[in-house]
Amino acid sequence: MQYDIKGHKVEFPHKAYGVQLAFISKVLKTLDCKENALLEAPTGTGKTLSLLCSALAWQQKQKDVIEAEVPQKLHLSKSEAGTVSTDMHDAATMEEDAGSVLNHQEEKPQRRRKPPKIFYATRTHSQIAQVVRELKRTTYRPKMAILASREHYCVHKTVSKKPNRDEECDKLLREDGGCRFYTNVGKLFGLQKGMAMRVHDIEDLTKAGKEHKACPYFAARHFADDAEMVFCPYNYLLDPVVRSAMNITVDNAILIFDEAHNIEDTARDAASAELDTSLLLEAMAELRQAGLAEEQVGALLEIYKEMREAEEGSKNENGKKGPNQSHEQAKEAAVSDAAATSQQAGVASQKVGGLALGVISRLLTVLKLMYEAGAAHAVDYRLMVSKSSAASSSFSNRRGRRAAEDEEDGGHRSGDTVQMCLWCLNPALAFNSMAESAHAIILTSGTLAPMATFASELGAPFENMLEAPHVVNMQKQVRACAIAAGPDGFQLQATYKFNDNTAFQDSIGLTILEAAKVVPDGMLVFFPSYSLLDRLCKQWQGNGMWSQINGLKKIICEPRGTGDLFDKAMSDYYSAIRKGKGGIFMAICRGKVSEGLDFTDANARAVLVIGIPFPNVKDTKVGLKKQFNDQGQQTRGLLSGDQWYSQQAFRALNQAIGRCIRHKNDYGAILLIDERYRQPRYQKNLSRWVKGALEATPTL
Repeated sequence: MQYDIKGHKVEFPHKAYGVQLAFISKVLKTLDCKENALLEAPTGTGKTLSLLCSALAWQQKQKDVIEAEVPQKLHLSKSEAGTVSTDMHDAATMEEDAGSVLNHQEEKPQRRRKPPKIFYATRTHSQIAQVVRELKRTTYRPKMAILASREHYCVHKTVSKKPNRDEECDKLLREDGGCRFYTNVGKLFGLQKGMAMRVHDIEDLTKAGKEHKACPYFAARHFADDAEMVFCPYNYLLDPVVRSAMNITVDNAILIFDEAHNIEDTARDAASAELDTSLLLEAMAELRQAGLAEEQVGALLEIYKEMREAEEGSKNENGKKGPNQSHEQAKEAAVSDAAATSQQAGVASQKVGGLALGVISRLLTVLKLMYEAGAAHAVDYRLMVSKSSAASSSFSNRRGRRAAEDEEDGGHRSGDTVQMCLWCLNPALAFNSMAESAHAIILTSGTLAPMATFASELGAPFENMLEAPHVVNMQKQVRACAIAAGPDGFQLQATYKFNDNTAFQDSIGLTILEAAKVVPDGMLVFFPSYSLLDRLCKQWQGNGMWSQINGLKKIICEPRGTGDLFDKAMSDYYSAIRKGKGGIFMAICRGKVSEGLDFTDANARAVLVIGIPFPNVKDTKVGLKKQFNDQGQQTRGLLSGDQWYSQQAFRALNQAIGRCIRHKNDYGAILLIDERYRQPRYQKNLSRWVKGALEATPTL
């Protein structure tokens, strides 16, 4: 169907809901006025389809305008250029006319203006696949590209099996024979122009790469240059290191961030650096092999020495080195040596490995953000040296891209690790490095609420906001309850005070048991942390309650991390539901289950949330962020540390709740199990569609 909205002809694959028309209208206004928008629409309302159709309709109108434009400069037509008057007064006139024609013919043709490119960014590649499926439902067929890592694209039989595909690919390309898939990459270029693969996903391009013996990774990067719409994980845009490595330019572009509820955290991480000692040693070894002497990588050496002293607990004659001293030494060494390093770039660029380049790129990018405005942003950083028995390296691969680039890929380093952390506490640094030159930015998600933090945290205005209602009948299809006590009457409050209380633990178990008796098929039960989940499971396994619950529905617990263990857990859960017994998936707020997986229909007939998922108050980074916001409350207009802390909790909560209702015919129950949910000051932070339907009940 075609809709005429704000002067734009929007093609839609079916009759649009009222909430979809409102969503489309907001997108078109945002793009027409070159503004920014925060758009929340619950899952199942057709948010993705509305985004795609409205943005592409707007882009199509811009293309039509460009096609209809009359050139402002006069150009000689072929007839004018080929005709010379025989009625010439003299040779001088003839020479002047001929010179004019020749000069005009030598002019380069004027480059046609292009409409703004659309970047559609989301958290993971699996979510991108879902968006592409929605695009295939529409009539729009833009020239498109999907940017992804070699982890997803490499089809070389040997390299694709290696753990560090980036490094292996670099090595192969530097060898005399090179990579035959890279040599044949041109065979894939024509696919973007033809309609057969105009709209494609990663699997489509990978399949074509195997058939043509050509590299889909470099083909995708080539497609992106001329694409009208580019899909990518959103740290490809937010992280200046990744953006530079992928040659992404966002000037005058439309930037759409789907599933953007975590964008503040991602932006802070993008402007931060975390390096462990082993990583620095490997990078320095690569630099030496490339012919760079130690004095030319003084920044790395100084940082490593500081970390080594911290690790060994050594003290200099002035006493133990503090964060401020290390901070200044790191800054001065890196900035002063950057020029010396760059002088060698012409000689060493072909020799230096990806790891060393990644480390240098990350450090210099962070230092540039800190000091490019005359040290004005140094106050936005905190330097920490941490020791962990199971630290995760910031670099998921040898290119120095952060682990967040591709959450499915893992990238953890085990063992005793000492890290130097330059933590950015102001997400506006990374966000504004991208946003300042964009045409418009749209942040959207099923759960953006509470919205109050976005403008202050990201340092950008959001002129257009929408909190859309759900498309389902909330009276008939959803039961939302705030439960204050267990079936035994024990008052439930999942705080540190009660978490170790066996009466509390047993009452939570009884509540889940009673729910399992009446809820059909699948149940999702979310906990604030793994530590609470572990305590409860241990108690229930000891007193027999685990067996009672498992007798009704098969219990699956979300494993830490991702990979094969997680895939097996999901497979076991879906299998239990298909076989008719039903399942209970016990998961963690902010975990993978709560963030991006689709639990349609029988896979989630109820969502239970135990407690309120506040971030760990003992986490050093959380404490520093709260202090930072308290200090900037008056001068920067930030929320107070406590307000920021609370909003982080409810954004995670709303995201978990959103797993329940996935389309207009879906139905289910939402049970918020904690007496605090009965209080208005907590209810006000719930998503609009839940808040209006919530009823307080004493027990289940």
